[in-house]
Amino acid sequence: MVGPFGRSMRVSDAVGTFAIVFILPEDVNITSGSPRSHRNFLDIYISQLSQTYLRSLIEYQKVLKQRNALLKKIKEKNAEIAQLDAWDEGVIQWALEVMKARSEFIDEITPKVKSISTKLSGALDDIAIAYKPKMRISDFTDRESAVDTLRAGRGRDIRIGA
Repeated sequence: MVGPFGRSMRVSDAVGTFAIVFILPEDVNITSGSPRSHRNFLDIYISQLSQTYLRSLIEYQKVLKQRNALLKKIKEKNAEIAQLDAWDEGVIQWALEVMKARSEFIDEITPKVKSISTKLSGALDDIAIAYKPKMRISDFTDRESAVDTLRAGRGRDIRIGA
């Protein structure tokens, strides 16, 4: 990528430099699509605002991919469940960073979205935005509780191999 002044730069170095989001008619899935669509939108948007978030998201995805590969091996009886302990710790470390940033972002934009919605609808609509991660935890700093919650779902994770 060519950056300012004609110098080459990595894409990740440009994060935070250009905050542009295009919302097209086909992007209706941002509000009515799957949870994955919602996460993808948040990830793209927050990554443009924060290199720290982008790094945490990349690390989370790496560790999650490795944990999922191990879950598949366990499902196929080619690995031991005890090996998951280290991967659970790694997944939680990065997942908490990602979830905390997503939650803070939603908290930050909610008043702005409500204000715009009120102006557009003439106060006829009351919009609500909430971040509800699949992992039901309320304290994104409580690592121990998050690890316990993740481990409580191990049986299901092993059954589906992811």
